[in-house]
Amino acid sequence: MLYNNVEHIGINKVAAIVVEDFKWIFRQQPTVDLGIDAQIEIVDDLPTGKLIALQIKSGKSYFKHANIEGFFYYGTKRHLEYWLNHSLPVFLIIYDPENTNCYWQHITNEKIHETNSGWKTFIQYSQQFDIKAKKYIYNILMKESVEAIKFKQLIYNIDLLKYLKQGNNISVYTEDYINKSYKRGITKIILTDKNENEIIERDWFGFHGLLEIEDIMDHYFPWADYELDHDFYEINFDEPSIKSILGFIDYDDIYPYEILGSEIACYRFKLELNSLGKSFLEVMSYIYS
Repeated sequence: MLYNNVEHIGINKVAAIVVEDFKWIFRQQPTVDLGIDAQIEIVDDLPTGKLIALQIKSGKSYFKHANIEGFFYYGTKRHLEYWLNHSLPVFLIIYDPENTNCYWQHITNEKIHETNSGWKTFIQYSQQFDIKAKKYIYNILMKESVEAIKFKQLIYNIDLLKYLKQGNNISVYTEDYINKSYKRGITKIILTDKNENEIIERDWFGFHGLLEIEDIMDHYFPWADYELDHDFYEINFDEPSIKSILGFIDYDDIYPYEILGSEIACYRFKLELNSLGKSFLEVMSYIYS
């Protein structure tokens, strides 16, 4: 597949709006997911677990069927069926490289019109994906119950649960800005296969409020137990960088393997399925057997 620079610019533009303007969490999907490029998680002082899925399209070709009010997006039935049945609300984002604006549409049956070869939806120019769109998205997601949110989190992560059950390893890299009271940083989910090859499955920058590292891990991975990745620490542990900032290391507690730039504490954990993760896989296996 050829590198598409405009496509990546569009994704980066959307990510910047979510992280810098909304102050929410943007998680790009680096692996193949039929028509889903990223997730957004609402942060309401703390991460809420309330998510939407994004399909991001970039290019002037998407604005060929336009009038003074907006433009039509044309899609395939295959994508539409997937989006409408997705466990998360799906938003389509179109990036215009000429004016650098992004436009959004919430994909629902009410917004869809069938065509001979697929479907179309009309996106108004007033539907810019900017700080004004934040309230609309917030109102949609805040209607969901806590129970529905927890179930959707498990469904979304089911491939990770299965990966662990198959005997593979999952590590998590996460950061803590030690000089800032409002926690933030990058989180990465790293898959390691039986040949010791590492693949970054997901990575995102998130604002975590007052959550400590343990709270962040519990929030994102309620289906797993975790411990420091001791094999990784044995090779990468930078004791001087940590002691120069923290003064000491409590080896009986969770501690970073290095501190970057005197402010970013870096951690790496290994995951193992806990009773919730194992039970959920058993329930899903029963349902679909």
